[in-house]
Amino acid sequence: MIKLYDEELTGYIEAEVEDFYCNDFPHFFVRIDKNSYVRWLYEPIYNVPEMITCNRPADGGHLIIEAADYEDFITREPNAKKYIKRLIGSKEFIHNLPRYCLWLKDCLPNEIRKMPLVYQRVEAVKNFRLANKRADTRKLASTLWLFGYIS
Repeated sequence: MIKLYDEELTGYIEAEVEDFYCNDFPHFFVRIDKNSYVRWLYEPIYNVPEMITCNRPADGGHLIIEAADYEDFITREPNAKKYIKRLIGSKEFIHNLPRYCLWLKDCLPNEIRKMPLVYQRVEAVKNFRLANKRADTRKLASTLWLFGYIS
């Protein structure tokens, strides 16, 4: 349980750490206990690495392989296994859930064509990107086998 103080430190509300994690209280300060100092809400309560934006697919979900589909996918397309990587977003990180993606950065186009399921997904990415309203996303159709943003 933590106390969230208002800007004047005249009142507070109590919140469970899990509720607080979602940053629903942007105008409050945090005080862990009577002896701790007041921190801005945007600082982590615990000593943990900073989370940053990393790779974004911008693919309409076509480069993503859900955990339930993973075994079937590699059974039907065994040559793709070396191009499948673990995907960890916020939900996967917080709940330790498995999720995967096609990481085709080092895959040559002729190799993609030899894997029908992968090729089908890459074509779906192309269609998604070309039909997108955002010009930046449409430009990504020129590298349709790659994530839209790679950090």
